Amino acid sequence: MKNKIGIIGGGQLGRMLSLAAKPLGFEVHILDPKENCPASQVADKHTVGDFKDKEAVLDFASDMDFITYEIESANTEAIEEIYNKHHNNSKTRVIPYPKSLELVKDKFKQKDLFAKYHIPVSNYREIKSREDIVNFAHEHGYPFMLKARLNAYDGRGNAVINYASEIDNALIQLGANKSSSSHLEDTYLFDYSNLYLESFVDFDKELAIVAVRSVDNEMKFYPVVETVQEDNICNLAFAPALVTDTVIEEVKLIATKAAEALDYVSVFAIEFFLSKSGDVILNEIAPRVHNSGHFTIEACKTSQFEQHIRALTNLPLGSTELISPAVMVNILANKVAHLDIYGRDEVLALENTFLHIYGKDMCKPARKMGHITVLDQDLKLALNKAKLAASKLKLHG
Repeated sequence: MKNKIGIIGGGQLGRMLSLAAKPLGFEVHILDPKENCPASQVADKHTVGDFKDKEAVLDFASDMDFITYEIESANTEAIEEIYNKHHNNSKTRVIPYPKSLELVKDKFKQKDLFAKYHIPVSNYREIKSREDIVNFAHEHGYPFMLKARLNAYDGRGNAVINYASEIDNALIQLGANKSSSSHLEDTYLFDYSNLYLESFVDFDKELAIVAVRSVDNEMKFYPVVETVQEDNICNLAFAPALVTDTVIEEVKLIATKAAEALDYVSVFAIEFFLSKSGDVILNEIAPRVHNSGHFTIEACKTSQFEQHIRALTNLPLGSTELISPAVMVNILANKVAHLDIYGRDEVLALENTFLHIYGKDMCKPARKMGHITVLDQDLKLALNKAKLAASKLKLHG
């Protein structure tokens, strides 16, 4: 019986995937370089190794029946080799497909691909010189975004440029300075290879959808949610989003087109802008379970994490039906400190309030340490209770 699931990456997503796989009878193994990563605390086995290292990934996968990943920076070359062996009668099944990961992990390539398939995206441009940034500003105006193409998540890798005077600081912020000089007129030499530009969308709401696509091209959608960002990090998610049926159908249509363009299988998430003129614009796609779908653990008949395990192991997809409206709030650290948790009792005393702590031993500014989900037929009441719960939880003394 095929029973061993290998998850590349051991963060909170790997942890929640592990917790979803265990009731279905699977043995879960984790590959992650950190000794006490969140997933290692609940998985059957933790292999300490670098998921960016090809040989470490290949060695880890050699004894697995199924391989998946929770992080885009996993070694694509290794995943592709495992996938190709499976198609030559190797026992290890790999989902999502490595081709999908390769296309998605570079955010500039994402934009190119979706534009090719006539999926609405904001204006964007590759950068080869500082002059390209200045020209983009002249064409599209301020503000606009400077973004990292690779390894950008949770607000890291994004910088807003409001004025021409902020260009160099944004480049420095995203690590683009190769070297410095004592001469003021030549302070920095910039490396633009990992950066691109994107126009700022004048949006009314930020939306997201989590969906799943099976090997047989069956698509299922979770409710469209509204997300609220603070400093480019998701802080709140409301399910369902209070938008028209027309917007919901447009979101689902774009998600279907994107999955087909990527030949994507398993759970994925797409973030959108709903512009003030009513247009739905794709922002980014995540080839994995996602923060905007954490509410599904309590609020839907099948969580996004169980759904991913089902797709990975070729089990029938579960129902995505919403059991109750919900609000999810992220628990973010605000300083560097060893983790101590206070206030759990006060949080859990609130009815229909669910607490998830990820098992990270160190707090760092803006680091996601957990989340709280509140169920209520009235989203305003759910929001008030979620904020109250978050205020009662203290991460350190």
